[in-house]
Amino acid sequence: MRSAPSQLYSNRNAMRLPLLTCTFFLCLIARGQLAESFADSNFTADPAWSGTPGAFIVNAQRQLQSAHGQANSSFHLSTPVSVSGDREWSLWLRLAFSTSSANYADVWLISRSADPDSPGNTGYFVRIGGTQDDVCLYRKDAAGTVRIIDGADGSCGGSDNRMQVRVVRRGAMFYLFHQLEGSSTESDGVTTDAIYGSGSYFALQVRQSTSSFFGKHYFDDIRVEPHVPDTAAPSMEWIGALSDSTVEIRFDEPVQAASLQASFFSIQGMGFARQLRSGADAATIVLQFGAPLPIDTPLLLTARHVRDLWGNELLQDTDRFFYHPPQRHDVLITELLADPEPRRALPGAEFIELRNVCRYAVALQGWRIATTSTLSAPLPALWLPPDSALIICSTSDAPQFMGFGRTMGVASFPALDNDGALLRLETASGKTIHAVAYERSWYGDAVKEDGGWSLELVDAANPCAGASNWKASMHADGGTPGRTNSVAGINTDATPPRLVRTYAGDSVTLVAQFSEPLDSLAAAQAHYQLTDGPAITAVLPVAPLFTSVELRAASPLAQGRVYTLVADAVRDCSGIVIGMHNSAPAGLPTAAANGDIVINEILYQPKTGGAEYVEFFIPNGILDLSKMLVATRNSSGALNAPRRLSTMPLQAYPNEYPLITANPDDVASRYFVAHPDWALRLTGMPALSDEGASLVLLNDAGDVLDEVRYDPHWQFALIDDTHGVALERLDAAGPSGSPSNWHSASSSAGYGTPTARNSQYRGGGASDDELTVVPAVFSPDNDGFEDFTTIRYQLAEPGYVASISIFDALGRRVRNLVHGDLLGRFGQWTWDGLDEQHRPLGSGTYVLLIEILNLQGKRANYKRAVAIARPVH
Repeated sequence: MRSAPSQLYSNRNAMRLPLLTCTFFLCLIARGQLAESFADSNFTADPAWSGTPGAFIVNAQRQLQSAHGQANSSFHLSTPVSVSGDREWSLWLRLAFSTSSANYADVWLISRSADPDSPGNTGYFVRIGGTQDDVCLYRKDAAGTVRIIDGADGSCGGSDNRMQVRVVRRGAMFYLFHQLEGSSTESDGVTTDAIYGSGSYFALQVRQSTSSFFGKHYFDDIRVEPHVPDTAAPSMEWIGALSDSTVEIRFDEPVQAASLQASFFSIQGMGFARQLRSGADAATIVLQFGAPLPIDTPLLLTARHVRDLWGNELLQDTDRFFYHPPQRHDVLITELLADPEPRRALPGAEFIELRNVCRYAVALQGWRIATTSTLSAPLPALWLPPDSALIICSTSDAPQFMGFGRTMGVASFPALDNDGALLRLETASGKTIHAVAYERSWYGDAVKEDGGWSLELVDAANPCAGASNWKASMHADGGTPGRTNSVAGINTDATPPRLVRTYAGDSVTLVAQFSEPLDSLAAAQAHYQLTDGPAITAVLPVAPLFTSVELRAASPLAQGRVYTLVADAVRDCSGIVIGMHNSAPAGLPTAAANGDIVINEILYQPKTGGAEYVEFFIPNGILDLSKMLVATRNSSGALNAPRRLSTMPLQAYPNEYPLITANPDDVASRYFVAHPDWALRLTGMPALSDEGASLVLLNDAGDVLDEVRYDPHWQFALIDDTHGVALERLDAAGPSGSPSNWHSASSSAGYGTPTARNSQYRGGGASDDELTVVPAVFSPDNDGFEDFTTIRYQLAEPGYVASISIFDALGRRVRNLVHGDLLGRFGQWTWDGLDEQHRPLGSGTYVLLIEILNLQGKRANYKRAVAIARPVH
């Protein structure tokens, strides 16, 4: 693919060269020339402009700006320029509004009078805007106005129109061009008109209706100069394959498309083009070939007899190109800003950044940006070269981003939810190229997640990774749109995918959910088996993230029966094969009844800054948590805004402990979470009062499945501070509201057991062997073999506290291992052979004195002997 065309526009804030003398301007005017950049911050001299008093100013950016405060008015500014013969006019302008029949700008190329509205005035002017939002050339006769070039409708149909306008008069011919910022040059037409060969003034005239248009007209870089004839033949600037039979050619200037023939173009080894049509602009043509183009193969295209608008002919030119159909992850979403406020140095608008990370240029025409609720308008004809970026935003916000890099505004740009959303990039055919399910938690920074900072992709070579491959921008501007990401680095995927869970779509359909996006082709060809169940007959990876695979069973599943799904040969999109975590329970759910699921653990008073959580336990059955809601009751007993446990199907199986919390990451940072996949983020988590409340679990019909009126007095009385201490249910079959069925989680379990069996669960009574020390002889030399001894306990009931002291053979206390620990019904401690000052103890026999007691006065003492054996040197 040939390199992309350069842009015609310079930075509007670039350094000007204002050192132009009065004599120089007088010479220019005398010769019918004008060069005005308003670099001297005025328009009263060098050259001198005159017109409607107070209607214009030179702003801080050294641009001419309208300042007329009268509605339904026309105002102007003109300067003497005596022109005749071949001439070229050009200027930059901005109309920061949607044009209409009452709001437009006229650029007078030739005016007989200083005031364009003078009776009997004649000349030529370009109108930008009007009823059809176009760019047209008019001839002004004494008796009226005649349109002599009718530009394409809608060419200035945006809400903020920034463009360069260029007109060439060559003999009796007029040529009109315009170029919107960020786009290519458009030819608005050619005409023959020699009525007025000379004029005395160049003028700018504005028509405005209401106050909403005041001060929104800008002009700059105005030039009137002799036309230097173009004698260079056009050349091919860009060749790209739009499809397997369609090739687009862009020339370095507009060409005479009407004079071209398909037979002027050929591909080596494939012959001549079959059809030819005009492209997106006057410099572009599109060819149709009869045979399919080979993929990713160098192709040589030859063009002959191509003429530009001045008649210069390209006799023959040959260049190379490729046909590369876009593949998944060829173009990536590499940066996004969902919450632009409070602003830093970036515009106060949402954007995403795309980057081409493949070897080939990619045609983006017809591509769209989508969320689950909004699909953007299609992108226009646009090529994205390799290793280049494109900023995408709303049409109205595009001008704000143009200074940061190549920008494209699209209609219906999706609103980016501050809390997170599924964002995808898709082709015109609907194929997903990249998808990102971003979340606010990806920032990893409480300050930056509050707004004004973008999320940036770390490693483009690892596009499937989620939170682990995105970070808050580190750039002082708050982001790096159009530039290399500030967090860019190597973040290789070394983790195999895991089969996380399954759910049933219907009696013969299962959906397997994995921990990360998969290679969709490998997922479709992988092996899936239901243990003791029907065969899997069809496999469909689910777009756009490909974290799920839909499986079709040969026969219906038995309702309520738990199967095991095993997945083999599944690969993630980095090519890593699934490992040992390749199985998960599966089955057809049943409607939940009272007793099928219970509230099992409640953290109502987390430590400062921590997150509350509620854990459930499923004694039996297969349940769909998306059909359940959780709520608290108010003082009158009514439910406070019930929240559904999941917005998507989410099945739980017997002996699982699903947990809901507003912040699973916080819970995992404070407690041991045995099964992180069971920790569910619940937006709008019901607030749990420190003073106690009624916590209610309901089905989607409103029936109560379980209800607990928890009370802080249920906590163990010897715990001074209950912040961060969860209440655990002792018996799933016991009464939910009974204080005797709840107890504080044990200190040995970290005061909470989210997603795991409770430390205080009620089982059978303690055996004679309720406390053991294994091994009885250990060698703490860090050789990996019996470097510590483990003290394990099992009790008949909760509520005990324990202390452990260790004595040497002479009866001296050498270590206080445990002091006042709250025990669960089971647990353990370890001793590494160190004394109280963490110094290694010598070889010999030591006695462990263990004492346990509860509030009812029950006490038990145990002695266990243990020996340290150290090597003799």
